[in-house]
Amino acid sequence: ITDVDGRTSVRSALVRVQNATVKLYDVNLDGVIDLKDVFRVGKAYGTRPGDPKWDPACDFNHDNIIDLKDYYPVCKHYGEDP
Repeated sequence: ITDVDGRTSVRSALVRVQNATVKLYDVNLDGVIDLKDVFRVGKAYGTRPGDPKWDPACDFNHDNIIDLKDYYPVCKHYGEDP
């Protein structure tokens, strides 16, 4: 990075690029949104970070609780594959 006065700074970061064919609600990343995904979100339902059954992969809206806002989209997209 170079600012308007010509001063430079270097910073590095690891960037993870996901496969574009992966569906958002394919929790287990097996290429299809199926009963395994519905079950996994259901198993984590009602949990928050720190709970023994907390699964961050199931918190799609990143509000730190697995609830209907996370469960409904998995059910809505059930059966979809890339």
